[in-house]
Amino acid sequence: MPDPSASDGSGGSSVALCASCDRCRARKTKCDGQRPCGNCAAKYLKKHKLTSIDGIDVALFECVYSPAKRRGPVPGKAGQARKVSEMQV
Repeated sequence: MPDPSASDGSGGSSVALCASCDRCRARKTKCDGQRPCGNCAAKYLKKHKLTSIDGIDVALFECVYSPAKRRGPVPGKAGQARKVSEMQV
């Protein structure tokens, strides 16, 4: 099965998105990963006193999925520091 975060063959590198939207991550709540997610949809419905999200533009929900943050050491920095310390010895 192909990896969903892999590029779609368009030649450009793809950016992996986080599994939860920014609002769910900030509130540390469970996000269902839909667009808009259930928490954002419920908040919008409650705020605007609506009963259904049918016919509402998705951009109005403010349900944004940011790119995942890079973790770990900066590539190339660890190897350079080790080489310098070996040369000094």
